Amino acid sequence: MRALTLLISLSLVAPAASATTAPTHRVELLAWSTDGLTALISETTTTPDGGGQRALRLLARSGAKRIVVSEIDPGARRPQKVNDKACARRLRSLGKVLEKRGFPDVSVAVTCADRAKLITVGPAAAARTDDTWFGGDSTSLARDGLSLRLRDNVLTLATDGQTVGEWPNTPQPLELQAALSPSHALLVVLHRWGGGNSGVLRVLASKTGLPQDFKLTRP
Repeated sequence: MRALTLLISLSLVAPAASATTAPTHRVELLAWSTDGLTALISETTTTPDGGGQRALRLLARSGAKRIVVSEIDPGARRPQKVNDKACARRLRSLGKVLEKRGFPDVSVAVTCADRAKLITVGPAAAARTDDTWFGGDSTSLARDGLSLRLRDNVLTLATDGQTVGEWPNTPQPLELQAALSPSHALLVVLHRWGGGNSGVLRVLASKTGLPQDFKLTRP
């Protein structure tokens, strides 16, 4: 009986202990390009020992471009793997891409003095982005006649009750979030799980902006 009690106690404590050693993942949709063909995403991974990575990702129909601006390994002789010079060079490159793709109310820092504050999103771009989210909760969302649902690992998009797209083999999270670009050309689906973690689940792109033309693209 004593051994059984001890085993039960350990089984209750183990998940909490493992959770403290797991990294946290957070993503944030920062802005859309003016044509709605590109989304700017920030990604932050933090480990319990103070390490982690910061990156910026551009999502588009043609695929994704990811720029790592900070990578820390506390156990290394030089913990910061992306030095100031490399970080600044990557920021300059990102700034040119943002200008080319049309992010007029988004600015990029000149230096890497504060790696947590390298992107500034102006009020116009922030308001425009805030207005693109689906409503709802859990794994069933809706917006402007569109509905997005994830059940039994199948992501389903419907318009006015009619299914227009299905994507099987989708990981089944407890909670979804989704945002549709102003031009309806890009649909970014995020997922959330315990401990405030979040990540990009799926990215769907439509050449015409019509729901029935959405195709899966590389996140």
